[in-house]
Amino acid sequence: MNDTAHEHVLATMVEDLVEGRAAPDLTDAILSGRARVQARRRPRGRLISLVAGLAAAAALALSVYLVATSRPAQPLPQGVLAGPAAVIEADESSLQLVSGWALITSDRHELAVREHRLRGERFAVHTGGIPDEQTLLTMSGWLDQPDSPLSTKEIEMLTNAKNWIAKGSLALCVLSGTVLFDGVVVEAQKADDTGKPDKEIEAPRESRSSTSWEVKTVADAAAMPTGTTAVFIRNATETEAILKALPANSSVKGVRIDDSTDPGEEGLRALTAACPAMQHLSMARTPLASVAGLATARKLMSLQVESAETFNGAGLADLQFDESAGGRNEVAVTACPAFDDAGMKHLAKARRLQLVVLSDLPRVTAKGFEGIKDLRLTHMHVTRLAGFDAEAATHVAAMATLTTLTVSDSKVFGNEAVEKLAGHQALTSLYLNRCAIGTGIGAFVAKLPVLRSLAITGSDTLGVDDLRQFGGLNNLRTLSLAGSKGLSDDGLAALAESSMLTSLNISNCASLTNVGVLSLASMKSLKTLNAQTLPQITDDAWATLQSEIPGLTINK
Repeated sequence: MNDTAHEHVLATMVEDLVEGRAAPDLTDAILSGRARVQARRRPRGRLISLVAGLAAAAALALSVYLVATSRPAQPLPQGVLAGPAAVIEADESSLQLVSGWALITSDRHELAVREHRLRGERFAVHTGGIPDEQTLLTMSGWLDQPDSPLSTKEIEMLTNAKNWIAKGSLALCVLSGTVLFDGVVVEAQKADDTGKPDKEIEAPRESRSSTSWEVKTVADAAAMPTGTTAVFIRNATETEAILKALPANSSVKGVRIDDSTDPGEEGLRALTAACPAMQHLSMARTPLASVAGLATARKLMSLQVESAETFNGAGLADLQFDESAGGRNEVAVTACPAFDDAGMKHLAKARRLQLVVLSDLPRVTAKGFEGIKDLRLTHMHVTRLAGFDAEAATHVAAMATLTTLTVSDSKVFGNEAVEKLAGHQALTSLYLNRCAIGTGIGAFVAKLPVLRSLAITGSDTLGVDDLRQFGGLNNLRTLSLAGSKGLSDDGLAALAESSMLTSLNISNCASLTNVGVLSLASMKSLKTLNAQTLPQITDDAWATLQSEIPGLTINK
């Protein structure tokens, strides 16, 4: 696939979806990576000029240090590797990359980056855009180990910036096979025997990979080759006619329609007939009256509608998702100003739906959630919804099958809302990111009997008693308090008194000192500590904590 094709593919995936996020400070990791490259491997290809410029004395000093502090194993599922400065929150049911980069070498795992999801055979993800030269060198050194899951050629591919595709703050490098990104299929970079990507900017359509097809006109649609698995329709002025012109193709799994005219009910019906195996459909910045034309899409697993000014949910009630999807059938509605409580009623009638993502919907009120309480949802992700408050939480509490609730950037979802969830018998994961959480939250969280994973990030008012309550949760294994200014040394010590946590994130909690960090030494069950940007913690304190818990992985 040439550079232009990569730009088209990624633009269809992530344009305007991923919010900007500052890249983490990778200074220490970069230096470590440089040392590993010089000390452990002979530079290959284009890396020669990078490595040759390092000062010999600095490389020697760092090499000696690294021999004494070899890379510890990551306590993550098999097939998942976190970069040296990555923050990954993982439990039995979810895997989320918060910052840094990660490598996935098994399609058994679905990786979440905020509300977005990726699944594929072999790929790397970086949250700070396309990695710069130093970060690529860090990756190379980090992966060049005797137990590396990558081949030499794959490492070379990963460390070539031209093999990464990005838009916004997310970058992706597909090493082999394909990656499914929010319902869109992305292919591995096409390369020649030297590992260099095809530099032809406007390759003839015949020379492009036959597994993805870009469409703008009716003629493009009619020419779609057999074997196509992903269709990208962009800037089309006759979308309905294009969909009617698509030839029958049972290989198509994903379709994306961006910046185009209304596909129309008949157009969507024609798409369903032409592509009976379609599993994922995404439509962005496209006028959309109804999705009723998808009523016969029996293999559909994911429908995503973004920035559709006129979409009010019409047709959602007609959807019948794939009954063999294994609990991952989903609808995502983002930034659709016409979508309101009536749209929620349409959503409530969709069949075999397990996951709902709702973001930036100003007309949805708490009453709208009353209609979907009878859905057998397992996952709900809500971002910037002014109507998602304590009243809405009452309806969510009635969802007996709900296992994961994520609420982000909410000024109205606070302690009272969490209290409404008390006693929920299925909720194992609760993620509250930058919500109106205050002192006293611990007493309400303590009433969630099967909670195993909790995130309360960006809070200014976490009390000592709250942390003590968290520590007393017998089932809690994963806790993130990242960015919580209210987290104190005393609070951390209270958490450590009786905690059975295996993973803890205290990154960007600037009030913490050595005293608080050293109190974690009593947490012998702790396997992973994410502790980035803690300016008051000394190297001696980290070394002491590591000696007290030898098997602990500290990401700092």
